[in-house]
Amino acid sequence: THQPVSIGELNYEIVDFHGPDEQKLKRYLDDGGLWMPNVTVPNLGRYSPPQYAASPKSEVKDVEKVLKHQIAQRIQEFWDRVREAEITYRAVSLGERVFNVFRQSLGVLIERYRSQPPAISGGCVQSLCWHPFLLKLTLCLQDNAIYIYDLNNCAWSSLILRHEDQMDVTAMAWKSFNGSCLAVAVRGGVCIWSRVTGDSRSWDDASSWSVVCLKKPGHGPVSSLSWDPNGRYLVSASRSSSVVCVWDVAFNTTAAILRVWSGASDVHWSPCTNYLFITDMSNSILLYETRTWQREPWRMSTRCESACWSTDGKLIIYSIHNDATIYSLLLPHHAPRINANILPVSFDLSVLPLPAIKTVRALTWDPTGERLAVLFSGSEEAESVIAIFVTNLSPQLDISFRGFLRGPGSGGAVRHIAFCPAFKRGALLAAAWDSGKVSFYPLIFTPESESRVASHSFAVALQQWQPPIMVGGTPI
Repeated sequence: THQPVSIGELNYEIVDFHGPDEQKLKRYLDDGGLWMPNVTVPNLGRYSPPQYAASPKSEVKDVEKVLKHQIAQRIQEFWDRVREAEITYRAVSLGERVFNVFRQSLGVLIERYRSQPPAISGGCVQSLCWHPFLLKLTLCLQDNAIYIYDLNNCAWSSLILRHEDQMDVTAMAWKSFNGSCLAVAVRGGVCIWSRVTGDSRSWDDASSWSVVCLKKPGHGPVSSLSWDPNGRYLVSASRSSSVVCVWDVAFNTTAAILRVWSGASDVHWSPCTNYLFITDMSNSILLYETRTWQREPWRMSTRCESACWSTDGKLIIYSIHNDATIYSLLLPHHAPRINANILPVSFDLSVLPLPAIKTVRALTWDPTGERLAVLFSGSEEAESVIAIFVTNLSPQLDISFRGFLRGPGSGGAVRHIAFCPAFKRGALLAAAWDSGKVSFYPLIFTPESESRVASHSFAVALQQWQPPIMVGGTPI
């Protein structure tokens, strides 16, 4: 039997195919469904990834081995100098304390490297994001070049963005309300690609694009970035630095410097612009209020794995490592007051028909706030599906399971997912797989906001409508 392959959602059901079925596909399309074929990323020819670009498990072992060797080497060098100098007992006591610090730090360093995704993650796609108002998917591949897939033309754009500073790409984000400015998180900082508005050259013409690299000593490699919803500021974080930079991109300067206890792993600016959510490597989450930059911290049992804001910016959901629970941080007050409440989401993930869910590794909310895509880790089956939930934010967060989206045959694990902000018939999800395939899943539904507007318009029309005057049974 064929493995099921999903093509989207229609009439509040996930539509799967277990093999070629032209009649079922025709009914699906006749009922208003959309079918978008899988795409294979461009062939990189003889490109060979660096030696450190191994599978995540083998890479962790290699990193542990290198770290242990380097730290052991440094400790041995220290003790050799102690013996050669024949220094006093007091100094040796100091050396013992240094040794203890090294020994305690070893676990922290290994945990930091274990949690940091490899420079070339599993599969061909390192990062992906959608253009803010066009049906264009932006992907960074193993060669650290940026490619654009145009969904309207079902073709790859001729535009390819490359730069010598664009190495070890981990994240990308288009500037809010601006389709001509792209931020890229790289080894040495942030690359900002932009083109002049009104340029007569084609959008796909690489010569019409220029790049500026935002750098700060010690701030790299950058692991996460997020735009201020108004598009003026960009925040960037690095797992190897306790400094979080807020950049004023127009002037290529830092507008603010925020500090966390350990390396900052993730940053998310709220859609309402009032809050900045930061996670760090010391198992902490911090919520900053962006008017006065006051903050409120919380300590977790393990590090934060993923997070995303609700569309109104009053709620953020997140997950933590080795925990199959989704948590929510509710902001019931107006800024600048924080006073947030942490609550587990009411839905119990253990009831899902998946074996060995260990961690919720990715959370992505669609622009309507009514579909939530979730990735898991823990088993091969858990990592090869995308769970889709229906969400309702009023009067409080309510989550219900819709179904699983399954990828192309032998697609492997899902590596990246992202919702398209420009799709108008519900939600459109893009997913990159280990195999190098990229899938598009149209989730067709009428958002509640549109339903309420339609109902209100119909009610107003009824109130304004007057029955015709009847004379002899004929309307006049």
